[in-house]
Parts: sequence; structure tokens; C-alpha cells
Amino acid sequence: MREPSYAYELLDRPRGSTTTQPTPTRSRRSSLASRRCALPVLFLLVFGSLLICWPGTRKSGSSEHQDLSVVNRSRILGFSDAWQSVLDSTLHGYTAEEELGRFNIHNYSGDRTRQDYLSRLERFVTDAFPAPLQQALLQPLQEMHHYFPPGADSRLWQWRARPFPPHIVSTAKDVGSMPSKFASWQTLHPDFRIDSRDDAGLVAWIDTYLPPGGSMRDVWEAFPRKVLQSDAFRYLVLLLEGGIYTDADTSVNQPIGIWGTNYTNITPASLLDLQSSIQMVPPASENTSSILQDNGISVMLAIEIDALREGADRQWIKQWYVRWLQFCQWTLAARPYHPIFLDTLESIHTRIKAGNADVGLALELTGPGPFTDAVFRYLRFQYGITPDNIAAQHKPARVGDVIILPEFSFGKPPKRGMSAIFSEIVHHDFAGSWREDET
Repeated sequence: MREPSYAYELLDRPRGSTTTQPTPTRSRRSSLASRRCALPVLFLLVFGSLLICWPGTRKSGSSEHQDLSVVNRSRILGFSDAWQSVLDSTLHGYTAEEELGRFNIHNYSGDRTRQDYLSRLERFVTDAFPAPLQQALLQPLQEMHHYFPPGADSRLWQWRARPFPPHIVSTAKDVGSMPSKFASWQTLHPDFRIDSRDDAGLVAWIDTYLPPGGSMRDVWEAFPRKVLQSDAFRYLVLLLEGGIYTDADTSVNQPIGIWGTNYTNITPASLLDLQSSIQMVPPASENTSSILQDNGISVMLAIEIDALREGADRQWIKQWYVRWLQFCQWTLAARPYHPIFLDTLESIHTRIKAGNADVGLALELTGPGPFTDAVFRYLRFQYGITPDNIAAQHKPARVGDVIILPEFSFGKPPKRGMSAIFSEIVHHDFAGSWREDET
């Protein structure tokens, strides 16, 4: 019996997202209890329909392949409808305007629905990237159309099933004189390849993946400052190769295999229940001894600053940071082809194409501003998670396939007396050589 190679072979068309009419915003925390009361009822109804089509009911003989296809189709369509219903309920009344007002998180893309989000990224792939890259970049988006969860089936989420890429990438003006502390990356990751690139090395990499004439290549060449190319490169290399990206002025105190292993799973409980209901193979064990062994995890990142943390100097944060709940982008880890990095690049691409290359600082054009926006768009449209769910976290958190490390995990706390609360995994010297290019 032949098994389908990709998830979208099981279905004929993408599942469009449904929308609900906005209602006056209410406190997400105060409404959480009422939502959880309603969601188990929804789950029981959907789970009952899924059991009717469980694989154990299929016939034997010559019709086995046909019956398996019907079973998969029924189960996955029911799952998709249920997942969307949970998202609609979780996000009911929540708007992008609320994120802008409370966290300065922007929705420049204008996405209102999951379908808007996926369609925009699909257009970007076909418009900006060469044909040999498009299938790999489109596959995660095709799977998101059907709401497939990580680990649902050995034939699904194949882009996450590959081993974590064992390489560490960095950029520097002179790769022959990297800071001595940077050697800690190789010391704690002896099986990883270190790839440090100067300006010539970046051009060589771009030539390999983005030949002249393509839209993304045009944007790369339109950047007026080197710092913008350096920012874009980290998103490109993680999108197309995966692995770890880290700035040259960092050192590491823990190997990546134990980053966030003591996480708390804050994925909505109803989505976790739905995911377990459609498992065809045993899921990866949670809190495994090595994060790299869990194929359900595809991105690891850390909060840079959180204005909602108790004791946070909010006025100082609003003065010096472009987002008030902001993610680091000087150290990132990911499996390839993740939509977060694709979305970040789409935002950069759109602004450059619109002639906005000289508007604002790098922080807003290519830095943590658009990256943070892209992270929260993915969490919202894939899992129904908003900044309120992430703020004031003192422990590692897991949302679906994303591990979020708490504030200052990738940088020393700015005030004394906080080191006992926040464990520094990566040390960042904030050498700030990029600022030379800002003037």
C-alpha cells in the first residue's frame, strides 16, 4: 500500500479560516475560565466524530488503500474544523489594535484571518524566491492550511522531521579576529560546524541561494547599510538552512540541547486535547533530556524585554525599545523553512519595495521590531496565543512548536539583583559595531 508523501496529498483543497464579528475587548485573563468551560464540550463532539473514522474500522483486502484515504480525509477534515473553532473561541474579541496599544506590536501586513496570513506568505514565496526553493518553503504553509499539529502522523510535518541542523552561523567584519569568548560555542557544541562569514562570505552565500534577477535578491542589493544585510541574512539562513544563528559578540553557558527543557506548556489545553486525538504515531515525549530530540519543536527564541514584568521600568522600556514585549534576534535557533522567518522577510521585502529603506532605524526596519511582529502573528494564527499569554513569564514556555525562554536568558539583566531570578544561557557583550553603520 502506497503512503502519501506529503500532507496535502490527503486533501483536495486548503481549509479556509472562518471569522467572527469583533465584540468589545474584555480582559483575556478574566474570560479564560469561561472559555475553558465551553471548549471541552466542543472537543467531545469532535472527538466522537473522529472515533467513528478511527483506522481500526477499515476493511481488509483490495479496498484497504481506498478506506485508509477516506479515514484520513474524515479525521483530518474534522480535526481542521475543530482547531479553527477553538481558535475562534480563544481569540473572540481580540484585535490587532489591542496588541498595538498595549505592546506596540504592529500588524503592517493587515492580516485579519489565518487565510489572509497564509495567502500573503504564499504570494511572497512565489514572487520573491527562485523556483527550486519554492516547494520546500510552501510545504509548511500547505500544512498550516489543514491545521496539522506536529507529531500527528509520520507522513505529516515532514519539514520538521529532519534532524536539527548541526551548525552555528555568525557574521563579523573580520572572521579572522573573532572575540575569544565566541569559542565557547564550539566548546559546548563539539559536533556542530561553525560558519562565520564576513561581507564577502555573505555575498557568496546569497549567490548560492538567491541568484541575480529574483525579487528577494533585488531587495538584498537595495539595502543602503551593511547592518540591514546582516539582519536579513540571519532570517534567510535560518529559513533556508536552519541551525543556530548568533552574533559574534556572544558566548554561551549551556549547550542548546538543554535550553528550556524545564518548560511549561502554555498551548491552549483544548488544542493539546485535539492534537492527541488524531495521533497516528506516538508523539515525541515532552521535557525530553534534549530539546533537539523532540521533532515537535522547531524554533527556540528568548524574550529581550518585557514591560509587563513586575518591577519593569515601563517608561524606560518605551523610550529605548521598539516593542514593549520584544524578542531577541542576536541569538536564534530553528529548523529550516519556518513561517516566522518567512514572515519577517516578507515584512522587510514589502517595506524596501515600497521605498522605505531609509525610513527609521535598523531596529524597526530589519531588527527586533518586524521579527517580534512575525513571532506574534504566527502564535496568534496557529495557536490562538497573544502577548498577554507570554508576558511576565519567569520560566521557559512552550507554545506548540515554539520554545520561548524568559527575559534575559540571552542577555545579562540590566539591573543588579535580578540575576538570581533569570538564568543567563547566552551572554551578549552588546559591542554595538552595527551602530557604526547607522550614522
